[in-house]
Amino acid sequence: MKAWEIIEAIDDPSGLINPEKHRAFARGEHPLARHPVYPAHQPEPGGYPPSYREQPIYPGHAPPLGSRTTNYEEILASRQWRKILEKARHYLGVPLTRENQRVLNQKLAEALQIIEEAEAAHREELEALAVETVFALPEFYSAREAYESGQLVIDATLTDQVSMQGARTSAEPETQEPLNPEAEPGQEEEPEVEAAPEPEAAPEPEPPRRRRLLRRVVAQGKMFPVLIQEIIKGLAELASVVSLPRDKEELHQIVTKADLVDLEAWHMMLGPQLWDRFVEAVDAIDERELAFWLYRAIQLMDVDRFNAFMKAVYAKTPEGMQMLRDLARQIKAEQGRRGGGGAGGGSGGGRPGALPEDYRDRARRTPAERKWMEKMLQRRHFTNAMTQGVAVSNNYLFEYAAQALDHIDPRLRNAYGVLMVMTEIGYWLYPQNTIIQMARGGLQVGSCRIDYVEESDNFDEEVDAIIGHLLG
Repeated sequence: MKAWEIIEAIDDPSGLINPEKHRAFARGEHPLARHPVYPAHQPEPGGYPPSYREQPIYPGHAPPLGSRTTNYEEILASRQWRKILEKARHYLGVPLTRENQRVLNQKLAEALQIIEEAEAAHREELEALAVETVFALPEFYSAREAYESGQLVIDATLTDQVSMQGARTSAEPETQEPLNPEAEPGQEEEPEVEAAPEPEAAPEPEPPRRRRLLRRVVAQGKMFPVLIQEIIKGLAELASVVSLPRDKEELHQIVTKADLVDLEAWHMMLGPQLWDRFVEAVDAIDERELAFWLYRAIQLMDVDRFNAFMKAVYAKTPEGMQMLRDLARQIKAEQGRRGGGGAGGGSGGGRPGALPEDYRDRARRTPAERKWMEKMLQRRHFTNAMTQGVAVSNNYLFEYAAQALDHIDPRLRNAYGVLMVMTEIGYWLYPQNTIIQMARGGLQVGSCRIDYVEESDNFDEEVDAIIGHLLG
């Protein structure tokens, strides 16, 4: 019997996990399958992964992926599903089964009504509270400093009309030009304009001024906890954007294949555990406040070193943990030299988005370049999973704002919990075709993007500061 048939045959009393997702995990047919950052995995034919051998949360309820794990992704998925079950027990109070689906839908409808009524008169207050709540996490302390000094702009909005700008599904053509890959972090050049024939005796035009632009996170959400998610995603994208290729053609190819709405479900299912395991390693060296600094510094590495570094960190090998400690020391030393300003850590072997010059022949793609592009595409899938993962991992961060939320409506926190549990279940419940149709239908509850704010010429120090605080 094939491994996936064994998995699919395992009893799943909840009946909620979509069979397509079962098969895809077991067969490795998803964008995060067999990623080079995963540590070596030995199948466990004797039972569930260690953390699932204890008593199930709901009687008779098995983990979704069965008793035989065949790959690393299955362990990640199983552990994330268990976290969902724990939150469901807390906020829903009933088992997640098909039999209870009517009750669950009723609870969701009631929660949405409570949220709509409570938020209507408090939108501005909740928008400010969302930013403040994100900054309560130690890993965002440095972003707080940049925000409070005006060097980082966060435009957080609660709205019923969420922008779909830049959102694409796999069957749609690319309609938006990617960011200028030649621009340095924190600045961008004016677009080149074809010069018109110069008239006789015309004065010589002034050369175009080189603009300097600060980055801004533009986050929108229909509900408070969704807005928190989108702010976190924007900050995570700022930290990881340095990993994209600088070559415009290569950048275009990667983002049009990886940055697709219909792939987000996979990123949201596996991403939280990928992020949590990274943070566990950071916590093991007692450097939580450097989590995003470390993540950004690792993203600066070339793709082969990036894969090797993350694999060692996920495996928690002595060598991997020592590399993480060394990188933390390097970042702190750079902070000291800059008087508390930024540090990017070492790039470890060249720009992440640069091929050796021998591969720059645009007449044809060499086998080496094609292989490099495949690695960069894999890397982008992983980065997108980490971006979604850090947000989903903090789905319940609204609990940090308990006092303020209880003052608005004591029912609000439980309503938010119901909303976030039921939303997360949807990634596991729906087949991919349904998710694509929902995305095309505009059923989007949140969005974020990195935007730019033009400033005066005299702010080199501010640009350095934001790069230091957030981008290295």
